[in-house]
Amino acid sequence: MFEYKNILPETADNNYQGSMVAFYGFVFFTLLMTARSIIHMFLDDAGINVIAGIISFVGEPDPNKVIYLFGSLWGFQQVIFCFICIIVLFKYRSLIPFMCGLFLVEWTTRLLIYPQWRGLGTEYYAHAVIPPGVAGAPFVTVTLMLIFLFALKKQ
Repeated sequence: MFEYKNILPETADNNYQGSMVAFYGFVFFTLLMTARSIIHMFLDDAGINVIAGIISFVGEPDPNKVIYLFGSLWGFQQVIFCFICIIVLFKYRSLIPFMCGLFLVEWTTRLLIYPQWRGLGTEYYAHAVIPPGVAGAPFVTVTLMLIFLFALKKQ
C-alpha cells in the first residue's frame, strides 16, 4: 500500500514508484511555488504590501527597506528550493516523495506553528485583508498531504 521507504530511497534515480496523480500534483505545485517565489524575489516590496497587505512602517532610516530585503531573500531561497524540485523532476524522480514531504513540513508549520509563535495581529494588515498565503494554507496543506500519500502509494 504505502511504501514509506520511498521517502528516502536507497538510490536517487529517475525511477519514480508513486502514483501519477502525485507526480502531476507535484509538477503543478512546483510550478505554482516557482511563480510565487519569483514574485516575492523581484517585486519592489517583495509582495509584503501589495500581496500580503501588510502596512508600511515609518522611521528613519526607512525600516521597510530591511523588511523588503528579507522578503526578497525569502523569495530567493524559495526559488532555490523550486530549482531543486525541477532538477528532481527531470533527473531524480525517486526523490519526489521526499520533496513532497519537505513541502508538507513547510506548509504544516506555516499553518499550525507560526500563527501562534510569530503571528501578526490585525493591526499589521491594511484594510483587514487576510494574505493569500494565510487564507490558502489549510487547503494547500491538505492538498500536499494527499499528494504526499499518493507519492508513497505504489503504481
